[in-house]
Amino acid sequence: MKVTKKNKGKKSLELLPERKRRVVSLLSSDSNENWEQKSRGAMTSEDWKKFNEKLGISSYDSSVPPIRSWYDEPDMLPSKILDVISGELGFKEPSTIQKCSIPNILSGTDFLGVAKTGSGKTLAYVIPLLVKSLLQDTVRRQLSSCYSLILCPTRELAQQIEQVGNQFDVCDFISIVGGRSVEEYSDKIIHQRRKNFEPKSLIIVATPGRLIDCLDMGIVQLDQLDSIIYDEADKMVDFGFEDQLDQIHAKISNYKFLQKIM
Repeated sequence: MKVTKKNKGKKSLELLPERKRRVVSLLSSDSNENWEQKSRGAMTSEDWKKFNEKLGISSYDSSVPPIRSWYDEPDMLPSKILDVISGELGFKEPSTIQKCSIPNILSGTDFLGVAKTGSGKTLAYVIPLLVKSLLQDTVRRQLSSCYSLILCPTRELAQQIEQVGNQFDVCDFISIVGGRSVEEYSDKIIHQRRKNFEPKSLIIVATPGRLIDCLDMGIVQLDQLDSIIYDEADKMVDFGFEDQLDQIHAKISNYKFLQKIM
C-alpha cells in the first residue's frame, strides 16, 4: 500500500495492536466533538481555549474554568437565586464577566475582574455572595455584624447595588452614603432588622467616608466579615478616597481568611 498524506493516518493506525487502535479511535472521536456539546467537566484545555477566544476572555493565575450557562453546574446556583435571575431580572444567560467571576468567587479565592460599563459587573459579584450566604450557618449572623462589605465611589452606585441585591430576598443589603444622619443608619441597621428579624446576612454597601463614621460610632461591626468588594476601585482612588480606604483596611488587616474582590 502506497502511503500518501490522505491515508498516512489510517496506515499508522492499522500498525497498532487492536486494543490500542480502539483507544486511539476513541480519543480521536472525542477530540473532534464540538466543545459546545460537552459537559463543563469534559472540556479539555483546547476546548477552553476556543471558548475563551470566542468570548474574548483573558485570564491570569486562575485554574477555575468559567461557567457557560446558569445551569452549567446543577449544584452551583440554588433555585431561589436562579428564579430571580431568569424570571424577575430576565437574564437568559450570564454575561462574560459573570461566567468568569461566579465560579472563581465561589471557590473562595481573591478575584480581580475587568469589564466595560454595562457588562453586568454588579451581579457578577452579588450572585456568588448570595450563594455563599445561603450556605452559611444562620446562627452566626448578628444584627449589626456585616457579612460582606461592598465599597463604591458614589451614592448612586451604592443605592443601585442595594436595590439589585434586595430583589433576591436572601440578604439584607443596606447602603450607607451621604445625605442621611448617622443616627438614621443606626435605626435602619439595628431597629429595623430587629423588628423584622429573619436569619439573613447583612451586606453593607457604602462610600468609604460615611462607612468610617458608622464604624467609629459602633453602628456597623466587621467582626464577622467574610469578604470585601471594591466596586469601581480605580474611581475610588481617582475621587481621593485613598486615606479612607487605608483606615478601613487598618481595621481588617489581621483577618486571615478575608476574601478580596475587585
